[in-house]
Amino acid sequence: MANPTQVLAIRNFVLNYRWLLVIVVGLVNISFEWLEHSQTKSLEIRFGWEVFLFGLFYPLLVGWILTLLRRSEQSLIKVAQSQYVEKRFTQRLGQVNSWDELQAALPELLQNVAPFAAIVIFVHDQDHNQFETAVEWVRPYEKFPDIPAFLTIDSQSMPLPTELHPLDRKQYPELPPTSQYQGYGLPIGLANTTSALILLFVKPPDRLEAEQIRVLNNAISALALAISTFHPLAAQPVWHAATAAERKRMAWQLHDTIAQHLNLLRMKLQELKGEKVMAEITAVREELTQMNNIADLAYKQIQSTLQSLQAPTDLVASIREQAISIGELAEVEVAFTAVGETVPLAPYISHNVLSITRELLLNVGKHAQARHLSVAVNWTHELLEIIVVDDGVGFEIDSVPLEGHYGLIIIQERAQEINGRLHIVAAPSQGTTVHLYLPLS
Repeated sequence: MANPTQVLAIRNFVLNYRWLLVIVVGLVNISFEWLEHSQTKSLEIRFGWEVFLFGLFYPLLVGWILTLLRRSEQSLIKVAQSQYVEKRFTQRLGQVNSWDELQAALPELLQNVAPFAAIVIFVHDQDHNQFETAVEWVRPYEKFPDIPAFLTIDSQSMPLPTELHPLDRKQYPELPPTSQYQGYGLPIGLANTTSALILLFVKPPDRLEAEQIRVLNNAISALALAISTFHPLAAQPVWHAATAAERKRMAWQLHDTIAQHLNLLRMKLQELKGEKVMAEITAVREELTQMNNIADLAYKQIQSTLQSLQAPTDLVASIREQAISIGELAEVEVAFTAVGETVPLAPYISHNVLSITRELLLNVGKHAQARHLSVAVNWTHELLEIIVVDDGVGFEIDSVPLEGHYGLIIIQERAQEINGRLHIVAAPSQGTTVHLYLPLS
């Protein structure tokens, strides 16, 4: 059995010296043909064809095949090397315990990806809307222009790209002239905000190859997490985004619970102000009974709000329960259907679907003046569709003002958050139909 080491050595020798071997084989074949035909003293057309085929064509064909194999091998080696560099990059970032360690490690890690001549890392100060220099590294003996301590970028007129991009003087007017270098910008961000910006410079003939660009783009999340963890300025956008998201969540919760039921109580109290109501004791008692039921439901909703974003265990049963409860409260006849096999959903998706459905049903109870309401839940492996139809007064979609109608805004925001789509069909005196489409794959 052949020794694998010897076979590999022969293979590498053939691929590395393929054209020399092609020339040698071609000359040997030509010499052989010359000797063969000179002995027979016949140098006819057949001799020329054999010299062309065995001395030129076939050796060159084999040479090109070996070249393609060599290129394929080099591509595979580059991919494997870049994957190794990417893995080591992420592992090393995970071992950092302080900003000083990260400051020292970043230039070394980025140098492992590509031969950069200079690396400058800015962190975003959101309070002052500017980038502040945090790390500046220049290759030894390299004469690189001085980088400003602060960088202001007009992201409104020219938004920053989300991946590695060549530097544009219009985007970065405060940078000094760097005509001797090819510059790239790598925006670092989490939660749709840019927390840092890394400027990378290579000096021709060096350039970034496709695999190196891929590694840098794939490292954005890990870099963002590390920088925002250890640098206080870089953490600002993440904290601001988290605070904004929590405030929005609280607004949704309050709107879906206390605000909804207090609004119904307000409407009932306004009805009791009528002149004829006080004379109708029976009607007053019925209204008070309904108000008591609403108060009980509001109390239960406040209790459920304390269970922060807890998803329903059975989404279909929860939607059915909502429809029946709100239908009884609004004195609307409810028809409920569910078709298809239930597909498990992530907890936050189930919660948002239930909240959207509840808002739609409450809108029917408050505004539609409907007599009949139908709710259909249709499941497939690719799509969840919820259809809410009422025969109420309807409305003109284009004429609904945004101010004061936060329910519609919240429904749209919730649908977008779970990658869903909301389609509303309505017209005055023709009722309202709402479709919620949620892709499942």
